[in-house]
Amino acid sequence: MPQSTLTAYAIVSPNYGGYQIQLDHTFVVSDSQDDWRCWGRGHETVNNGARPIASGTALAEWARLIYGSDPSQPTGQPQPERPSGLLQCVEGVCQNAANRLLVLTGGDVSAANGNIFVILVYGKYGYHLQDFVNNVTQSANSINQQQPGAIPQDQLQAVLNRIGDPTAELETLETHFQGALPDTLSDAQNQQLLGVYRSFQTQREAIFEQWWPRNTTMDATSFQKAYTQALIPLFVSSLKQCATILGPDDYNALFKVAPEVAIPLLFNPA
Repeated sequence: MPQSTLTAYAIVSPNYGGYQIQLDHTFVVSDSQDDWRCWGRGHETVNNGARPIASGTALAEWARLIYGSDPSQPTGQPQPERPSGLLQCVEGVCQNAANRLLVLTGGDVSAANGNIFVILVYGKYGYHLQDFVNNVTQSANSINQQQPGAIPQDQLQAVLNRIGDPTAELETLETHFQGALPDTLSDAQNQQLLGVYRSFQTQREAIFEQWWPRNTTMDATSFQKAYTQALIPLFVSSLKQCATILGPDDYNALFKVAPEVAIPLLFNPA
């Protein structure tokens, strides 16, 4: 099957609550007319405010199946509520959804503004990595059933290796976080930040478990709102700890904006 070029774009998010937020929404398009919007703006912003930040080749059909769109639908039709399997602001945000497509190319959206916040809260590919691995594998198997050998086993394995070990999700997320930190930090700063990250993830998981099993009858919108509102104080507290560890100059160089400014991108469903 022919390969397509997948390109990720970033565009500055609009104002929220009076803040001029320099954080990016990301989306992915293909030269096969795919428009994977990741809960937000898409192809219409190409050459109209959006800038390309990553590009690579992959099988577009594989990306379509992973994303969850119907390839028979023309561009512009309604997108899935859970692109690439993610519940927005609970399991990931637009940058995670974009990374779940770009994993086929070996690229990512690390050049997007605000990526460090996304990595801190959701990791590179979002939560529930085992479900994502299953999606990637089942999608590949489905294509290979239609056209044997279209996705060789070594190509599938390379993609799975990029995702990481889904059976040790917290350790995989920690690796993503460490990879997003600059080399200029001291060993002491790195270790202290890692401690903050581990504490954040432990408490975040506890908050999720507190809400999810007890509210299985809630609709997705109500669950998103309740869970994210419970998570915001932990996020702000953790970033303030990071600011103390780094000092104002290093904090601003790494995060660029105050904790409160990042909240809309990370916790407000579109």
